[in-house]
Amino acid sequence: MNNDFRFVHREETFNDLAVRELAKSRSACICRIQFKRCKSYECEHCQINARFQACFDSMTEYDRQRLSSYIARQYVIDSKDPETWLSHKGLLIHTVGMVLGAAIMLTLFFCYVIFIFGSCGDMPESTVNHMIIDTLDCSHSQVRDLDYNGKVNCIDYAVTFKCIWDLKYPEYKNMCEIIRNRNLNTGMHHLFVRVINNRHSIFIETWAQDTSKYLMEQNWNAGKYDARLNISGETVLWLKRCKRGIAYGFKI
Repeated sequence: MNNDFRFVHREETFNDLAVRELAKSRSACICRIQFKRCKSYECEHCQINARFQACFDSMTEYDRQRLSSYIARQYVIDSKDPETWLSHKGLLIHTVGMVLGAAIMLTLFFCYVIFIFGSCGDMPESTVNHMIIDTLDCSHSQVRDLDYNGKVNCIDYAVTFKCIWDLKYPEYKNMCEIIRNRNLNTGMHHLFVRVINNRHSIFIETWAQDTSKYLMEQNWNAGKYDARLNISGETVLWLKRCKRGIAYGFKI
């Protein structure tokens, strides 16, 4: 007789736990509507639903598919006990579950941000300099009217740089983002890019005539360009605006 015991251990990540908790909450919502505790039109003004949607919007497509599968499984379990969703106890359990799921998702989000910024480049300056110049040379040879506005300007140069950087260095794509500067006093309204290395920001004039002198400070005098007015967080917006032009692709 074999008396050996074998244990199989699988660690559940925060992401797994978050998706499961959200699935439980969503299943509860479905049951509460089905068993008449809530009205479907109330979802529009429900804070629980708003928190769920916020979490859902931040998820990857893969996690959304997992969530859908978990909801289906959880619903089979929950729907067997209609009384749960008709009682105040059921409401309390649902609310606590939603708060827990939202808290876990927020924790994941902050961990993700810390990871992204913590991994935004840790290379010698000479290596990053070479990567920037190489991308500039490549983008200058392929820049075109990406947003179909009839001209090739800073938008096209910045978006082209970002696209080619991501193609050349996919493992470092988070180091590069599109930046906008708006200065009402000087009339500056310009698009360029930032590359982050060793937590240091390098602001790059993507249509610099001399690609070896690419710093914004080297191409604009202090009276025109004020780095304090740089606006970040718009990379996706500009990529979407140029989506049709980007679709034709770039060579690296």
